[in-house]
Order: sequence, then C-alpha cells, then structure tokens
Amino acid sequence: MVRATRLPSGLADFEGSWRLSRRIHDARIGQDGHAEGRMVLSADGDSLRYHEEVLLHLPGQKPIPG
Repeated sequence: MVRATRLPSGLADFEGSWRLSRRIHDARIGQDGHAEGRMVLSADGDSLRYHEEVLLHLPGQKPIPG
C-alpha cells in the first residue's frame, strides 16, 4: 500500500518547533564539532521568524550555548 505524502502548500506548514543537529568541520585546523538544539518558526505577518537555541560541542571544551 502506497501512502500519499502531503506536500507543503505554504510557509504556515513549517510553523512550529523543530529539533536540529549540525555537523561542523573547521578545515583550517582540522577540527570537527557538532551543535544540537531546537529552532522555532513563528508567524510574523506574511513570513516566518526564525529563532534557534543550540549547544555547540567542540573537542576538549564544555558545551557552548548559542
């Protein structure tokens, strides 16, 4: 059985809170890190406002809020 996938019809379909994860590679010093947290897309007139809160994890350091 094939399920139909509902495609977004506008920006409002993306409104809400989302979990995010990023991998970061600093080629200059050869260091890898990652960030994890959440982003919120909220209505702002005809557009969406973006806000994120993450913890940045770098080798040998305590997590850095950002």
